[in-house]
Amino acid sequence: MVLKDMIREHEFKIRLYIPFLCLVFVLYGSFIPFHIRSIPLIDAVNQFKHIPFLDLGIVSRADWVANILLYIPLGFFLSGWTSKRTDSLYKNCLVFLAVFLFCIMAAAFIEFFQIFFSPRTVSLNDLIAETLGSSAGIFLWLASGRKLIGLWFAAKRTPRPESALSAFLFLYLLFLAGITLFPFDFLISAKEIKWKYGMWKAQSFLFDADISVGFIIKTIAEAALFIPVGGFIGIKYRRAGLEKRMSFVFLSSFLIGFLIEFLQFFTASGVSQFFSVLVRVLGAFAGLFMVKINFSYCFERLKPFMKYIIMLVFPIYLALALKLSGWSKTGWLNINEGLSTFDLHMLLPFYFHYFSTETRAVVSVILNFGLYIPVGFSGWLLYFSKKAHNARYIMGSVFISIALSLFIETGKLFQRGLHPDFTNIIIAGFSAVMIFKLSDRIFYIFHHAFTE
Repeated sequence: MVLKDMIREHEFKIRLYIPFLCLVFVLYGSFIPFHIRSIPLIDAVNQFKHIPFLDLGIVSRADWVANILLYIPLGFFLSGWTSKRTDSLYKNCLVFLAVFLFCIMAAAFIEFFQIFFSPRTVSLNDLIAETLGSSAGIFLWLASGRKLIGLWFAAKRTPRPESALSAFLFLYLLFLAGITLFPFDFLISAKEIKWKYGMWKAQSFLFDADISVGFIIKTIAEAALFIPVGGFIGIKYRRAGLEKRMSFVFLSSFLIGFLIEFLQFFTASGVSQFFSVLVRVLGAFAGLFMVKINFSYCFERLKPFMKYIIMLVFPIYLALALKLSGWSKTGWLNINEGLSTFDLHMLLPFYFHYFSTETRAVVSVILNFGLYIPVGFSGWLLYFSKKAHNARYIMGSVFISIALSLFIETGKLFQRGLHPDFTNIIIAGFSAVMIFKLSDRIFYIFHHAFTE
């Protein structure tokens, strides 16, 4: 079925709670870390009247772009909620003008009240970024909003594996582009490009000589991100010969990997190396050969032993999780020393992300999401082996992920040089739910694709 026909099938409606949650997230992200400072109202008004335009350098560009990204979902989903299927150009223009004005008023309101929150700064640069983000969100909805939402529903619900595969592959490539190019701090002048070229010439063409644990983890992550690319292509073109599939996977992964590295060259925080292209190609080939495995046959054979296999692997997983979380690297504190480092601000979601760079914050979220993937996947394996009601196993996976994350983060209180980030508890629960549901959906697609 053609992708257009597949999208047309899915009637959908943006619920009010979605743009509302976007607005809440904008408010939360704009006022964190919630350090209130006392300023007379008249002084705040005068300060806002003389709001400055700052000369931002390349170092501050990621922070400026973050303001754009913060408002794109708000403009996008608010447009989706307010838009109607009508041929009246006049009505549509009024609707989207109202959305734009609402976003701008919200941005002005937030910028004004940021004066009362330390260490927040207020500038015309932020207002410009928020205006651009709101406009981009509205334009994105007008250009392809219904198609994107339709693709999401197709990947999530359609019973036809071919349609779901097309939707999954397209959405995954968008996700891949987003996380690899974040924070989108693109170079904007010849001087900046010359500076980046000088840095690029100074580094190794393949990879850094210092092969550390961080380098190994980064390499594995880059390869793992391309496993679905090879897997989806391998299934979608499963009726072609192996040689043709290998050629297509190689060309696709090489071109996508090369394009990512090329675009990363034009970002201030990006690191471009040919080695990363090769790693992504290997990851795609791993995905291609993984889908040749008869998972249904393997699962049927392992069903009676699934619980015992998970119990056997869990201690190894726990040791790796503690190691990756930084336990025992710098020594222990006693109970009194550890408790004295606790601060109530540690309980605020994404508190420490504010004091980090955008790139580090996103890497932290991705790593912690990945840390609890085995828990969600193990919960799905148990559910699949017993064919019981999935809600119980989802809740069990979430509970174990949250409990494990709470244990790891609390333990950081008593580690020298570490601090707990209780945001990771939320990420752990979210990871368990997402991986459980994604595993179930992907297995359904794979199984029906090979039995058609």
